[in-house]
Amino acid sequence: MAEERVLTRKELFDLVWSTPMQHLAREFKLSDVGLAKTCKRYAIPRPERGYWAKLAVGKAPKQPKLPLTPAGVGDEVRFTLHEDPPPRPEPVVSPEVASWIERERASKIVVAEHVGKYHPLVRRAKDALEAKREWHGPDDGWRSSGLESFSIRVTKPHIARACRIAHALVSAMEQRKFTIEYSREHRTTIVHALKEEFKVSLVERQKRVTHVPTPDELRREKQGQGWMPKFDNIPCGLLRLTVECGYRKLQIEDSDRRRIDEQLNDVMLWIVTTVIDVLRPAAVRRRIEEEQRREGEHKRWVYQQKCERFDAVFRAWSAQQERLRFVAVLEETLGADAPEDVRSFVAWTRRYVEAADPLPKFFAALAKNETVYYHEFTRRY
Repeated sequence: MAEERVLTRKELFDLVWSTPMQHLAREFKLSDVGLAKTCKRYAIPRPERGYWAKLAVGKAPKQPKLPLTPAGVGDEVRFTLHEDPPPRPEPVVSPEVASWIERERASKIVVAEHVGKYHPLVRRAKDALEAKREWHGPDDGWRSSGLESFSIRVTKPHIARACRIAHALVSAMEQRKFTIEYSREHRTTIVHALKEEFKVSLVERQKRVTHVPTPDELRREKQGQGWMPKFDNIPCGLLRLTVECGYRKLQIEDSDRRRIDEQLNDVMLWIVTTVIDVLRPAAVRRRIEEEQRREGEHKRWVYQQKCERFDAVFRAWSAQQERLRFVAVLEETLGADAPEDVRSFVAWTRRYVEAADPLPKFFAALAKNETVYYHEFTRRY
């Protein structure tokens, strides 16, 4: 339940000038910005920036006087102290993920300054990047590794570092029993980790800058012969490592705080947690849904079979009953002076129709779960 605290303007003024705003705000369950707005509303002056540092060395400016109460507000300041929200529960980590976390903490991946022998995938990428000739035009300087190698796209000054990062990453993956190869189907590097596939690539980031027109572009635009772009994307020297699996994607980049070299263990943990916490449960759900779908189809098929069996025996029984009624009419109509061959035929028709009774066949076949074929009274040749 929320608690209310009431202070006079003078009491709040004394607190503001005796306690830093950030510390005082916590007492009232507010942010320092919220407390500052309250002081402004009640015309309570606050210490300026740097006041507490100057006070510590004895150079603080003189404290101002409390102004008169502004119109529209009273002399009392009320604060509603809301209860602190309950702490968020710690995320539940499966034992398998916890073991991987401990393993990654214990074995930090280090990018070597000098590599004596590169991994074959990285060696082919390095050779391809260094063998590229200088390009000219909008993509001047960009170099991409070729087929059957680690997927890298950087400018010439960053080839060495990109290859060292790729070598450290590939070596660490193989130590963790992951396999890595180049996929011609996807035209990129594929990592097989815990029976799942991840695409991996390392590229140099770009930044957008205002396009500086060349004399030829200005001339062509003036003559109405060409179109001049407003911006250019140029390499900025920062690398980006991308790992993706379906719609799941991880991108780690060089920044002022951390470089890619320091985040390779995070890449391993992301791959593992993606498989254990996302892909495996999704596969289990798909398997359960598939089993439920098949079970539903089987139930519908069984129901349809029962309906067809019933319809078949009903049609056979209806046909027999209709013919029995007709045989009865024949027998009633048959005169006492009818010829012997006529009497013999009418007697045969009763035996013929009674012999086609479908019910015995129906129950015998039903007990054996077999499909039964009933007598056909009318045959077409």
